[in-house]
Amino acid sequence: MSFTTNSVTAEVNAQNRFVQNQPAQNRQCKDPSRVAVIVLGAGSGTRLGEPIPKAAVRVQGRTLLDHALQGARESRVAGHVVVTVPAECESLCPELLEDARRAEAVVTVGGDTRTASVVAALDALREAEIAVDYVLIHDCARSFTPPEVYHRVLEGLGTRVATGTVRAVIPVLPVVDTIKTVDASAVVTGTPARSSMRAVQTPQGFEVSALLAAHERSRALPPEEAELLTDDAMAMEAAGEPVLTVAGHEDAFKVTTPMDLKVARALFGGTRP
Repeated sequence: MSFTTNSVTAEVNAQNRFVQNQPAQNRQCKDPSRVAVIVLGAGSGTRLGEPIPKAAVRVQGRTLLDHALQGARESRVAGHVVVTVPAECESLCPELLEDARRAEAVVTVGGDTRTASVVAALDALREAEIAVDYVLIHDCARSFTPPEVYHRVLEGLGTRVATGTVRAVIPVLPVVDTIKTVDASAVVTGTPARSSMRAVQTPQGFEVSALLAAHERSRALPPEEAELLTDDAMAMEAAGEPVLTVAGHEDAFKVTTPMDLKVARALFGGTRP
């Protein structure tokens, strides 16, 4: 999907107005000691066409995990970081453990799915006796997400909307491509209005108690329904929680395919600001 600078700027301006119009008690800064960033880095490099785990692929001589941790660190929103890594990381990609060590992160082995990795990270926080009120869950593959996105997500938590207090926030970009829905025979069944569509990025922010309750509810779903929940925001939606969108950033694209990697190396192959 492609995005335009004007449309992204409009999203940022609209979010700034929304936050400024909130009562002061809703806009107060969260204590970083009560916030954790979870960086999901256990994914494989299969779709990327690399023989090593995705988080260990390098741009500008640094791993994608190291780049992702830089954005989280420079945001200064969280006092704690958890990193999920592939199984057998010590032998397959020890550099990821070193990246995590420099970031003073708690490290845990991720699961077979994104949800399993999130649950493993939350368990790691509990086992480390780290109590937090909010978590920002970030895909390592969105390695170049700038700090301001972290700020916008965290500021959105606790605000009020018509349906209640916001306990889930996701960064998004407006969609400018025409999107079609198709059936099993590849025949077009509809054309959703672009004005109501957004492309979702990370980090996604959550009140911890609400997220745990949503995951507990999703575990009770039939398998065919549970597999449709592809991220934590969907689990919150399914639990009836309002999910607020805030402006994302074009730099927060996901490094998934060989072309994405080429783009990342072209944009960030020099010295990263």
